[in-house]
Amino acid sequence: MIGGIDLGGTKIAAGLFSDQGDLLAEQTIPTPTENYDALLDAVLAQVQWLESRGETTVIGLGSPGLVHPATGRVLAANIPVNGQQLGLDISARAHRSIALIKDCQAFTLAEATVGAGKDHAHVLGLIIGTGVAAGQARNGRPITGATGQSGEYGHLTLSARVTEPLSLPLLTCGCGRVGCFETYLAGPGLTALAQHMTGQNIAPEIIMQDPAFENIRDVWLDILTELIATIMLTTDPAQIVLGGGVGSLPWLPDALTPVLKGKLLKATKAPSIATALYPKTSGALGAALYAAALHKEG
Repeated sequence: MIGGIDLGGTKIAAGLFSDQGDLLAEQTIPTPTENYDALLDAVLAQVQWLESRGETTVIGLGSPGLVHPATGRVLAANIPVNGQQLGLDISARAHRSIALIKDCQAFTLAEATVGAGKDHAHVLGLIIGTGVAAGQARNGRPITGATGQSGEYGHLTLSARVTEPLSLPLLTCGCGRVGCFETYLAGPGLTALAQHMTGQNIAPEIIMQDPAFENIRDVWLDILTELIATIMLTTDPAQIVLGGGVGSLPWLPDALTPVLKGKLLKATKAPSIATALYPKTSGALGAALYAAALHKEG
């Protein structure tokens, strides 16, 4: 059996899986945000729960934010880990090796291995939730950059082609930059878009379901396809798997395809787009699969 832990801003989800990726047991606890020691204690509790379920050969941990591939130091906005070597610290407390991977990479690895992207060699997993970010996997192996910034597509900036027709204001992003895609595509950004277009404060789930807000969804799809077109010019994946609270809506791939068609370079093929097969467990599963691959490599 293999174990994975998905560390989020509000909850820490642990999953016990078969070596083939089947979910055997799961447990979720709240994420402490008061200090780093409390966070480590909570992650350790999930490690111990996994161990209590039986023989767990490996355990992986998926973390939000940036994970520097050389130093292992983490930079995240919503949990107290900035500058900390999370993987080394939790390994020391657990008295066993815990493999650390960026949460977007974990999501993508799971979907590329046993999920919606398993039939494609090059998969990009795009998560749209409270933020916007992506991971990549090629032939079942995660692709990382030199400093951990790879996949932070939400912090690319909107073009004037998108902002000028609707006079969209350039909003300040949580990253400190102005005009990031995330400021309109993520859940809070979708509410900001509705506020600009209607003057109303509307929850993202209502915008995405209520027929009365189709015009807002159309603008949102226009912005999202601009981002996907940029991804195709830079990364060019064969398959894009969508996840996150906003991105995993089942109707989204069919809605994106016709809007995206006119934005790609002529004579190029559009990527296959699908929603995640395991939207709730991909983070923990991907972390477990990553740990298993490292263990196998020795």
